[in-house]
Amino acid sequence: MKNRYYIPLIVICLIQVFIGIYFGMQKMNFHMDEIFTYALSNHTNGTKFEFPQGQLTDNSILKNYVIVPEDGRFKYNKVWQNQASDVHPPMYYIIIHTLCSLWPGKYLVWGGLGLNLILSVLSTVLLYFISRHFLKNNILALLLASVWAFSFGHITFVVFIRMYMFLTVWILAITLLHLSYFKKSLDITFYSLLVLLSVFGTLTHYYFLIYIFFLCLFFTIKLLAARQFKEVLIYLFSLGIAGITSVIIFSPMLKHIFLGNRGTQSFNNFANTSDTAYRLERYFNIISHQLFYDLLYALLFIAMAMLLYTILKNNKDIINVNYKFITGILLSDLSMIMFACLGYFLIVSKISVYIVDRYMVAIYPLVILVVVLVFINLTKFCTSNKIVPHIVCIFFIFLSLTGLWKNDIFYLYKDTQKVIDIAKENSDLPCLVVYDADWKLTAYYLELTNYKQLIFVSKDNLHLLRALNKYDRLIAYLILTDDFIISPDNKVILDTLLEVNKGLEKYDEEFSSEYAITYLLE
Repeated sequence: MKNRYYIPLIVICLIQVFIGIYFGMQKMNFHMDEIFTYALSNHTNGTKFEFPQGQLTDNSILKNYVIVPEDGRFKYNKVWQNQASDVHPPMYYIIIHTLCSLWPGKYLVWGGLGLNLILSVLSTVLLYFISRHFLKNNILALLLASVWAFSFGHITFVVFIRMYMFLTVWILAITLLHLSYFKKSLDITFYSLLVLLSVFGTLTHYYFLIYIFFLCLFFTIKLLAARQFKEVLIYLFSLGIAGITSVIIFSPMLKHIFLGNRGTQSFNNFANTSDTAYRLERYFNIISHQLFYDLLYALLFIAMAMLLYTILKNNKDIINVNYKFITGILLSDLSMIMFACLGYFLIVSKISVYIVDRYMVAIYPLVILVVVLVFINLTKFCTSNKIVPHIVCIFFIFLSLTGLWKNDIFYLYKDTQKVIDIAKENSDLPCLVVYDADWKLTAYYLELTNYKQLIFVSKDNLHLLRALNKYDRLIAYLILTDDFIISPDNKVILDTLLEVNKGLEKYDEEFSSEYAITYLLE
């Protein structure tokens, strides 16, 4: 790359960092999995919340769940133990723990966001090099990278403190490696990087294995078609070494994948054929919404129309197109990416425990790449004007910026500002937390930490409520709701509190959410 193209790439990256910081500063609250990011990275006493039941306790019991204590710095064995009992591999959590160990005693929100910003920049740089591989044009590659850099789907995951930006980087990196050697002889550098990237990706998220399965399957077929049998053996041997190394480093992964809770759910989902069409449609719509401003169906229709026009214009007899030409297209480098992305999309759509955007973000930049390249190539058949590919890229940048401007980023949780304000205004009041599952508490971590004193009562210990008889004002979090369906226990609990506390006369609902309703009793 000529040095003069470093400057616009740096400018693009600086703009996306500024955008990420802008939205990061608007983050009001956290997804429960973001709390688990810090808890699994830093907590030294297991992965679950444990509270004294029916006793008044200060909020340090919550704060200590996510921070690194002075005597817990760089305790990587604890990270290993936490992840062994969880459902994910440990690499991302090791990095979060390292960052938090540098600032012990602090809930390092910007540590997670800062890491995402770095990974965000890396993803844009990698996509630039991938784009340049296809386009052979630095300006077009910069424009295509900008489509991803400024997209709604990208920035959404800059502000979501989980491992998905990390997974995206590994997928882009191993894709670039295969593209770089697509028409070159494989050497020790390739095999070494293949092993390293495969291990790093596997230790970040198990969905990486789905992507490289299809990527490597295609690459193997390509090698076999070229009769490079020796390279096939070394290639497969290198992948085997990567797999064995990953298991040696983190042996619980086998249990996670085949016997664990998430693994079992995934296999069950794969076997269930009744919702396949629904899942595919939902994920397609998610990609369309986050990357193409809900226009992906229209874009596909336009692409098909342009392809038909191209065929008619050139009067091509598809039946008579020679075998070598067809093979060249089917075994091309772009086909490799399309095959890997399609395989990932189909399998993840089928097996994912939840139908949510984060499981698809890893292929977002490659989906953008494929769609933009398809349109650029189709326009070349329709017109010889060399400015048209630039216009295509600018159009998709416009779509990205429009989506970013018009859509609300879910993971900012701006809608929880009211309940956070309630917590701050009533921080001196005791807060009663009644819950039916301890994992639900992470969804309300931030607001609960604003209360100086808390009382925890699990659903199995509701009899302890009758001992809470000395209050004239009280905040109550009844975390007994599922998907906004109110538990009948709520009224029983509230009536019991009014009965045993002579200073309490009424209760008012302050806020409701997916798992909880917040009440003020006075």
